[in-house]
Amino acid sequence: MYGIREKYGAQAAIEMKERIDNMDNRVRRFVTGVIKIFNIEGNDATTIGEVFDVWNELCGQDVIVLERSKTTNSVKVNKCPWTTEPKDLSGWCNSFMNLVGKTINPKTTLEFPQSLCAGDTSCDIVWKIKE
Repeated sequence: MYGIREKYGAQAAIEMKERIDNMDNRVRRFVTGVIKIFNIEGNDATTIGEVFDVWNELCGQDVIVLERSKTTNSVKVNKCPWTTEPKDLSGWCNSFMNLVGKTINPKTTLEFPQSLCAGDTSCDIVWKIKE
């Protein structure tokens, strides 16, 4: 998004962010594909963590798992390829992570206590599933 903003302007970047925010079907296909390819089973927070293990490997992210249980998957991201995104355009990441969680279990909630794009030292991300 940062490159799009710089080359084409803020409006083009905002419109692309809206398109990314609306890619529900593509994200759901990605999640179901990862689950099938890697033989991941379940619909709990551990499953969310296993799907994001694949995503993190694909993206080259440096992630530390803080907690992984049936009800909570908590991670600290220290390196992310999208840390250059302007704060006003970084919400697509939150939307993506929320949709992945909801695809695995509709009772998933997402917390983002810290964000690299907001200038924090890491992204702290917590998926919780209400029992």
